[in-house]
Amino acid sequence: MPEGETVAPPPPPPNIPPPPVRTSAAPTQTAALTAPQHPLMVQEIAQIVFADGSAAITGDAHGQLTAVALFQQKSGGAIRIVGHAEPRPGKDALQQQIDGFALALDRAKAVAKVLSDAGVPAQDMMVEAAPTRASDAPRAEIFITR
Repeated sequence: MPEGETVAPPPPPPNIPPPPVRTSAAPTQTAALTAPQHPLMVQEIAQIVFADGSAAITGDAHGQLTAVALFQQKSGGAIRIVGHAEPRPGKDALQQQIDGFALALDRAKAVAKVLSDAGVPAQDMMVEAAPTRASDAPRAEIFITR
């Protein structure tokens, strides 16, 4: 910098007001958030029973799943498939739980595959695994939300 010149001071920071403080935990409602015209309905529409230790779909189950697919295609809605599996014998308790959840998820995925092959879009399906008691039937439950 040449002699005799001074550096201009930096400009002041912009005057931006702080964000408003909410005093209530309730969210504010906007015009874009409106209540649905009709409440959602969740309905169990089928149960697929499996052989112990298996995720294979039987011939009877194929017919049942074809009917589920036709129902979904006519009425719309999202399909939720919940696989259940009996506790697996042997091994320690933690491994039994892990193996049971893996089998339950395999059952739900097998049902989803048949439904997909029958025309139900993948984006309209959700699969999950859930624990079950030894006295419960090895199965997959199918729910529809409309």
